[in-house]
Amino acid sequence: MALNAGDEDDDDHHPGAVGGEGRSYRPERHLTEEELEIILANLSKEDSRKDKTFARNLVETFLIGRKWYNPRAGLSDPSIDLGKGWAYYEHVTLARRFATPSAGGRPKYERAEPGEPSDTKLFTPLTTPERALTEWGIGVALYFATVRIMALILLIGGLISIPNIIFYRSEDYTGTEDDNVTGGAESLPFFTLRGSMICTDRRWVEIVECTEGCERLRWAKSLNDTVIPDGTMFAQRTICQGAEFSQGIVNWAAFMFVAIATALLYVYQRKKEIRFDEDKSTSKDYSVKVSNPPSDAYDPDVWRDFFEQFSEKQVTVVTIALDNQELIHALTMRRVFQDKLRQLLPRGVEMDNAEAVSREVDAHVVERELRNRGCFEKLFQCFIVPLVRLPPFLMFIDAEVLVEKINTWTTRVRDLQKKKYNVASVFVTFETEEGQRAALTALKVEWLDLRRQNVNTVASSAAFQGRILKVRVPPEPSAVLWDQLNVKVRRKYSERVLTLLITIGLVALSGFVINRARSVNIILFSTCIAGFNFGIPYIIKLMNDTLEHHSSEGTRQRSIYQKITLFRWFNTAVLTKLITPFLDTLGSDRYDLLPSIDGVLLAEMVFTPVLRILDIGGFFRKHILAPRAPSQVAMNLNFTGTIYNLGERYTDFTKGK
Repeated sequence: MALNAGDEDDDDHHPGAVGGEGRSYRPERHLTEEELEIILANLSKEDSRKDKTFARNLVETFLIGRKWYNPRAGLSDPSIDLGKGWAYYEHVTLARRFATPSAGGRPKYERAEPGEPSDTKLFTPLTTPERALTEWGIGVALYFATVRIMALILLIGGLISIPNIIFYRSEDYTGTEDDNVTGGAESLPFFTLRGSMICTDRRWVEIVECTEGCERLRWAKSLNDTVIPDGTMFAQRTICQGAEFSQGIVNWAAFMFVAIATALLYVYQRKKEIRFDEDKSTSKDYSVKVSNPPSDAYDPDVWRDFFEQFSEKQVTVVTIALDNQELIHALTMRRVFQDKLRQLLPRGVEMDNAEAVSREVDAHVVERELRNRGCFEKLFQCFIVPLVRLPPFLMFIDAEVLVEKINTWTTRVRDLQKKKYNVASVFVTFETEEGQRAALTALKVEWLDLRRQNVNTVASSAAFQGRILKVRVPPEPSAVLWDQLNVKVRRKYSERVLTLLITIGLVALSGFVINRARSVNIILFSTCIAGFNFGIPYIIKLMNDTLEHHSSEGTRQRSIYQKITLFRWFNTAVLTKLITPFLDTLGSDRYDLLPSIDGVLLAEMVFTPVLRILDIGGFFRKHILAPRAPSQVAMNLNFTGTIYNLGERYTDFTKGK
């Protein structure tokens, strides 16, 4: 269940490495269903109107009593309450802080545990300071710090370019007036293009000789109501003043500033990460990971004795991971289907009691058949349910189907438990950070010696059973993908090459569609680009989760980031340039390069943020699925927030640079 000697290191120093993916909040406090229900029942009644979100106030004021919105409106069944679901959303899913101020009277930004019954408040996006963002993980804090600094860098770069913007808006660039000159600054399709290098002043000139590329020229069969003789062609020639030394200096100054500032930003990120890491101590700071242990080294006492020679008896915990990823996957899938079945059955059913489960499933099926559904619910069952039953959604599966899947995975687990598994990785945790650092220093070895297992290059005390160990700082325990630790290096890279080729295919498909859309309308063209930039990353993430194996969340996030960046950069900038003829670079028509890029940037500025704010998936689950959930637990799961991915979010502003 771990990396082999040739696997890549678990590098956490990249976008999305720490806290890279999650929901609005990942609960760490484990409450029983009964405890959580009592807390939510109280909070749903005690929360004041001013402390609730706008959506919750709207639902509880106008919608919760409407049958078309809440099919349980008016029913006397206290076990399923939509008000508890919204209380779950605000007190478990969304992050809250303690309302009691600190000793100095300043607001306290200590994050409260989910379901905390004491006086708490929601974090607000406008007033939460940067120092409090580490409560979501180091990666989240680094992301917002990077966004803030990058916005400042690009703002200064734009201010440096103001002299060129003024020049390109002036008559010094556009040229002189003439009867045969077309266009003008007022003919630009968008006001945002004024100040760009678009040249709207063009002169019709006769083509004396053309050897190639004539079909790409702007030509005319008549000029100023004068019929042109057969065989004579005129083309448009720009008469704007070309770029001079002063414009070049401004462009280079802006470019060099952004380039140097971006390089310095990387240094700042590393220092900021170290500071955030020092402010928030975790088990990673006290642990090491052995990636190439002997396959039969099962005894944790042997590992403890080996590492204590470097740390003065400071080893606290030794965790030995086996290459039983198939067993872990089978247990996970069995648990997933058990949880889905538990949501359909009455509370308290013992899921390991086959007779009790069978009895309750039969009762559930009878109740489902006898229930009188309304018109809206019938339409929902006919058109929506079949879609969300497809992978990877796996929602609304019938109880009898879930029982079959549980039995299948139970049989699979029993078969896998009979196999013998080898040691794949060893995690050693020390009492102090000094113990970790001493072990890392003592076991440090050159890569080539490690690869060749040249034991003569290390001290005899540093070799474990005649073997040089590959010892590194591990990722956070929550970031370890335990069911993918022991995948072979060759398989990993083969999977990544395959997904890279699929990504390139998506780029080609996007280019074909965008080229077609451009021939129809510039608005359709820019909307297609923005739509692909928003939708294709979901396909890439699904492909990454399905086809690739990663040992940690950090390497998974890096892979997602690289592929989404490749797609978005090509889709936003490169494809637009490739499908635009060179002679249409400075034109003002809707198919020319600069108007096309302007349309893309405007669409990205509006389309992506609006879709993020609307949160269509979260809206559907909270307002459509939650009121129709079969149990309170299933209802609460629809209020667990929207998944975010830092690797994907980083590409939002890198593609716009």
